[in-house]
Amino acid sequence: MSAMREQENICRRTTEVPTEFDPGRRIFRLSWLPDELTHLTYTGHRWEHSLTALLPAAAPDRGDGPVRAGRVVTVTAGARGVDVCRPLREWDPELTRSAPPSTPIGVAVAPVRDRPAYRYVSPDGSRAALSWRYAHDAWAAVLSTNQPESARVLRQIAEGLVGDDRPLTAPFLRVPPPVGCRLERVVVERRDDRWHRVSSGYLVPGSRSPYGDLTVGVTRDRAGGEGNATTVDGRPAWSADGLGTYRVGWVPGAAPGTVAEVGVLTPHGLSALGGGAAALALAARVRLVADPDDEAGWRPF
Repeated sequence: MSAMREQENICRRTTEVPTEFDPGRRIFRLSWLPDELTHLTYTGHRWEHSLTALLPAAAPDRGDGPVRAGRVVTVTAGARGVDVCRPLREWDPELTRSAPPSTPIGVAVAPVRDRPAYRYVSPDGSRAALSWRYAHDAWAAVLSTNQPESARVLRQIAEGLVGDDRPLTAPFLRVPPPVGCRLERVVVERRDDRWHRVSSGYLVPGSRSPYGDLTVGVTRDRAGGEGNATTVDGRPAWSADGLGTYRVGWVPGAAPGTVAEVGVLTPHGLSALGGGAAALALAARVRLVADPDDEAGWRPF
């Protein structure tokens, strides 16, 4: 598809933006990112979808460790009425006091694909943002931390955003959550062109947790687990005390060092699962697809 047709396509698809998205389907993709941003995480949520790309400040001691970012770019497209500039208000308290959430942050700059756009730079110059109204009452933003040439980079990223409605997919077979739970969030994390962590998050009926109550997923390149060491069906496992992450190793069909994980985020989630033993049992039921490194065989959430 030509660049002109892609631009027309996203404009047509974003004319009417819903108040909620489907977490399990993409809403955009990017045609360009700086090559040095090697760690990519796509998050699908009901009120917004985002892609975070970062350059680690230093490699973690283990592949499973948290990544300390030296440079970060996050692209976010919000549902109708969503404030995609929330992180800016958290960065700079003056913005919280001076502007309601619906007010664009920064100064008006050249439009992005003929849509009104605004640029913001933090007082110390380390953070920058380019936001634009991609549809009526719906905004997108590119935010960066420690990104050189941020004005040029953020605009190039924004101009390369195109619509995409393909299903998000996972390298594991779907494990049914507790009855009545609703898919709330999907996370697909890649490090250096390999999938690293993939999970689905669920909201328990009656819960108002903004990020869901429990998650089910897999993480590769883990040296072990955190919590109380135990076994499930003869497999190594690690149990949390109440809230936390329940992990089971030796996932069938996976390379060594891949663990299945059930995250318990709230008391509602723990209750819906039926306790910690049930959380471990759910993690033990996770199975990978035949070839988890071939994304063509991944399954929709």
